[in-house]
Amino acid sequence: MGIYCPDLLDSFDRAVEGRVDWVTRHRQDIEDALEHGLQPGTLAGMIRETARTTTALVAARDDMKRLILERYPMGAPIAEEETA
Repeated sequence: MGIYCPDLLDSFDRAVEGRVDWVTRHRQDIEDALEHGLQPGTLAGMIRETARTTTALVAARDDMKRLILERYPMGAPIAEEETA
């Protein structure tokens, strides 16, 4: 993939690295929160970061899906039969 679509591979790598970084940085915070709770501002920040990394992962997944479907079509989608 690095040869044929390096931008897509870089996007995927950045998305995964972003989530790994988030989990690594907040692992202890989450364990502490389960035992002692979190301050509202801390929780809001964690939620924002989680949403950002999730958005990046979803975008990378969708880009890869689009690439695979464009380059390797497996036939037309099967229409659902209507039941009477």
